[in-house]
Amino acid sequence: MPVMGQPPPISRSIWSPLGYSLFRVMWLGMTVSNIGTWMNEVGVTWLMAGMAPSNLMIALIQTATTLPFFLLSYPAGVMGDICNRRTVLIALHVWLLISAVALTVLAHLEMTTEWWLLLLTFCLGAGNAMMRPSWSANIPTFVPRTELSNAITLNSLSTNISKAAGPAIGGLLLAAAGPTAVFALNAASFVFVLGTLVFRHPRAFHVQTQLPAEPFATALRAGFRYARNDPELFALLVRCMASFLFISAFWSMLPVIVLRQMGAGPHIYGLLVGGTGIGSLIGASLLPHLLRRATRNQVFGGATFVLGMALLALAWTRDYWLLGLLTLVIGICWIMLFSSIVVASQSTAPGWVMARVLALVMLVYGGSVAVGSALWGYLSDAFSVQASIVIAVAGLLASVLLGKRYPIAQEGHRDLSQRPAGPPPAHTADLTHERGPVMVTLDYQIDPARREAVLDQLASMRMIRQRSGAYFWEVFDAPDRPGSVRETFLVESWLEYLRQRERLTGNDHAAEQRLLQLTGSPPRERHFVASRAR
Repeated sequence: MPVMGQPPPISRSIWSPLGYSLFRVMWLGMTVSNIGTWMNEVGVTWLMAGMAPSNLMIALIQTATTLPFFLLSYPAGVMGDICNRRTVLIALHVWLLISAVALTVLAHLEMTTEWWLLLLTFCLGAGNAMMRPSWSANIPTFVPRTELSNAITLNSLSTNISKAAGPAIGGLLLAAAGPTAVFALNAASFVFVLGTLVFRHPRAFHVQTQLPAEPFATALRAGFRYARNDPELFALLVRCMASFLFISAFWSMLPVIVLRQMGAGPHIYGLLVGGTGIGSLIGASLLPHLLRRATRNQVFGGATFVLGMALLALAWTRDYWLLGLLTLVIGICWIMLFSSIVVASQSTAPGWVMARVLALVMLVYGGSVAVGSALWGYLSDAFSVQASIVIAVAGLLASVLLGKRYPIAQEGHRDLSQRPAGPPPAHTADLTHERGPVMVTLDYQIDPARREAVLDQLASMRMIRQRSGAYFWEVFDAPDRPGSVRETFLVESWLEYLRQRERLTGNDHAAEQRLLQLTGSPPRERHFVASRAR
């Protein structure tokens, strides 16, 4: 058993989570779906390159794919936390199937236009964006904690294995049978995933609670409040935005270079995109070894620098073999960056808010890539492809400097397990759930010699109270009672206070124990409820 507070041991094999049957089945279903998605992307990009008069329209395929992550992933994450995730995933895959069939029919009838391509790409991106938070939030329930880091990396790697196979298959199929066959196979992949969800996904709700489900608006606010009051998560979001805004230049400019400037066919483009997938396989295999010698923050910074150098070289390379080598290097670095972001995000969030935290990461990722893709496409039209990439590389290399102020946290140092809260105080038995706001006060008697240490520990309690539900927190002195301080916080309702008690993690309870050790005795806790509802 790993000791809490120490990183869990990193398995020597990235593939070890596949030994668990539930994870293996769900991972296989997602990989099949991802292969179809990458085949589809090659198909729509090739069609757009043949129709569109500008580089911007080609780059907008990336924007249509990733903009839904910015617009929809967070509301979807809220649904993933307050609803049964199996039901959410089944409904969204039905939507994906309908969208894929619509694109197939339009291609078969030769009715596709630039705007139809963008609209249906957006529809598929919307289903993908809304599905990801619930899917990723389920991973900790599929494997033991000691396998979590590798399981998360494998989940990211599913996309990149698919990136190796999907574009190559899609490009060859496109050349042999046309876009209709590509889009039809993508639709068939969603049927396969629906089967795994219906017959193998656990039916139980993901959080054990006796309380009613959070209303959507309350859950929406709770997720943002959690992010504001978790410094590690905030740092992660800053690094995600600062990196992928500039990395998006690769995905938006590669089709311009290969399909437009070099005049290559779809099979060549598919193979080059597949090179990033092969690189991701290599990078995922290297990652556990690197993490035994360096921190995630160091790996993240190093991979960012190498990716920037490879992207700069790609701007002037017009040799297919060199392009293949550069896409391989970029794939190696990309999986290290993306996996580090996802692993770190799941290492900061307890189960009650997991899907919302992952959705916030996807929101920042999707928004950065969507804005970046449109920006690099515009700059390539206004100046040149090379100028666009040089500006992106300069920004990417500058983002490495953020590593000191906003480090990527090492996983495993926080105990995120939630323990039974126990019954509420007896004198509150008659309170109804909707009563509120509620003010909770805790009076501490402290030794003057320990006053500063107690106040420092109480300051750490501020973020704990606020990320678990409080919208106000402060510590007050009592001038008429020297040696006494009062911690005060407010929550929206009595039901929200009961939720707050359930949300406290092992790490939060440990912070409370450190405070008790400093004060020497438990505080006097009191509860006040507004006399009249607001």
